[in-house]
Amino acid sequence: MQPKMIARAVLPFVLLAAALPASAQIPVSARASGIGASYIGLARGVDALFFNPANLALGNNPGWSFAIPVSIGASTSGLVVKDFRDVIDSDKLTDAEKAAIVNKVPGTGVKGELIAWPSIALQLGHLAFGVTGGIQGDQFLGKDLVDLAINGYQDNRYDYAVGNTVGTRSQFLDAAVAYSRNISKFSVGATGHYYMGRSLARSKLFEPRYNVQAGDINVDYVEVFSGGGNGYGLDIGAAIQASSKLTLSGAVANVITKMSWDEDLSVRQVSLTKATFDNFDIKVINDDLKASETKLDPSNVSLEAYDAALGLYDEAYFPSRMRLGAALTPWSTGRITAGYES
Repeated sequence: MQPKMIARAVLPFVLLAAALPASAQIPVSARASGIGASYIGLARGVDALFFNPANLALGNNPGWSFAIPVSIGASTSGLVVKDFRDVIDSDKLTDAEKAAIVNKVPGTGVKGELIAWPSIALQLGHLAFGVTGGIQGDQFLGKDLVDLAINGYQDNRYDYAVGNTVGTRSQFLDAAVAYSRNISKFSVGATGHYYMGRSLARSKLFEPRYNVQAGDINVDYVEVFSGGGNGYGLDIGAAIQASSKLTLSGAVANVITKMSWDEDLSVRQVSLTKATFDNFDIKVINDDLKASETKLDPSNVSLEAYDAALGLYDEAYFPSRMRLGAALTPWSTGRITAGYES
């Protein structure tokens, strides 16, 4: 039953060590989360710092505002969150329930994504500033890995494939300052960002190696990561209150931007064997993974570390994003909004 134990041991890693290239970049308030991209026409106070700095100079902007928004989002394809819990605790499932979960998984595997944005921001008149922390990730799981976790190892089968079981993780801070002023009937504004990368990682689970004679198995889990980075960005925006009831607003985030990550990489690696799972302890495995950390020597890179590092820097930056929106207040208690983002 070793492969089943392997899958159970690996799943906490691939679910918790998930990551995503930096792209969302807007921690939103409860009000904004219900409206989405079309909120740009309504954003005032600290929300304007994240949606459009030009809104800070509109007539109905508050004198001051303060917020500590925390945005957390997650999504999965192929399986839902409950299915993942059932995979990890599959001993409680009937055979029919196990088969139903495996049948849900497409041949290409499943994907999960996670975004978390804790922030703090303050707005005083036409000026706003804030600090945002970002944690983003995505993770792919091969179908056979889900099968092993649920049904265990089928005797005399040596063709299991973990598939495209890879993940990325990024953590960073964004310190932003925005200012806006009126020019004729319009308001214009700009936000400057300083980005400080905390970590950028890519992990991969490699195919099992079987030792039939010894009755043992080895599965290597490898993570390659950069320990820091820095960059900058500039947002520009414009807005107009065409009337007391209509606001038109537009902005381009990161119209100028740069993000560089440290190329002095580190690597962690743990090999999971039969002995590991006979005395399974997730804390011990995690401690072994941390203890294995070494600097990656460019002149002596293993094939597994090289493979795990491929694509590490892909899309590891803040992209330019255009936002357009309108907000109409036809009556005192109602709002009509529209928005476009690309």
